[in-house]
Amino acid sequence: GFACRLAEKLAREGHVLQLFTDDEQSARELDRLLWSFGAESFVPHALAGSSAAADAAVLISWHTPLPCPTLLNLSNRPLAAIPQLQTIAEFVLNEESAKAEGRQRWQHYKQAACELHHHEIPA
Repeated sequence: GFACRLAEKLAREGHVLQLFTDDEQSARELDRLLWSFGAESFVPHALAGSSAAADAAVLISWHTPLPCPTLLNLSNRPLAAIPQLQTIAEFVLNEESAKAEGRQRWQHYKQAACELHHHEIPA
């Protein structure tokens, strides 16, 4: 839900962004959610490698992250440096295992000298 709403907001503001998932199944589920998460919502998007990908402001991928200014990392792995990337958003569930993985990714980005910001999202 929150990732869809954030993608919608960023796309509406004119951002080009990528939604990065762990695998193709997660990417396809996110594709389905972006079409159906709100009755009044529309997020123009495409799956990486599809015929519509070249024209999409929101791209869903699961292989190697592609060059773009904004990336929402919905996977469980930290990302290496990506050309043109200005912002990475990470989401961490309020579960101990997810928080432990989130802390590892935080340390990865900290060691890579990224500027880090923590935001609490109300339930």
